[in-house]
Amino acid sequence: EFGKSQDVLYRANITSFQNCDDHHLDNVAVYVKNVTYECDSNAFCDIVHGKLIVKTINPTREKELVLTVFRCPTEATGQCNENPVEHHIYLNCDKFINDDSGPWHMISKAMTGSKCGEETGEFDFVSMKMHFDYLLNYIKDDYVADENMRKYRLKMEFHNKGKTAVRGCASFDFNILPLK
Repeated sequence: EFGKSQDVLYRANITSFQNCDDHHLDNVAVYVKNVTYECDSNAFCDIVHGKLIVKTINPTREKELVLTVFRCPTEATGQCNENPVEHHIYLNCDKFINDDSGPWHMISKAMTGSKCGEETGEFDFVSMKMHFDYLLNYIKDDYVADENMRKYRLKMEFHNKGKTAVRGCASFDFNILPLK
């Protein structure tokens, strides 16, 4: 069984961070652009930088996050749409900023402004780091232990609580790798 940081035997290598393919940028209020990756000498990338564009103010502090985890084919081709597991998470502004139990925390921690939709504009996100801890509640332990099931897509759709319109959507593709 996997535990918090001191016991973690794996790390997450980000291969892609982007806006979700199924939501056109004209139809969302928040999106990312100018994404770059910070990688070590072994091409391991767990840090992302970029810009967050907030087009409209959203005074509603009560949000919901629909977090969907997909297993991806281990070969280079194929779509990441196998066995989706969906989680609905009540995510008010304080939880988005302060709760480190999920992958939303890496986004809020890296943001330089408008963390809860209170301002419009273009804001940097700096050194957004994917910690394996953020994934522990959302990826099954047996998948991580199986070398053939270590490639994933994590889709995060942000909504106002009780609404269906997506305010923003981002997805990460990543591999789970054992620590060496």
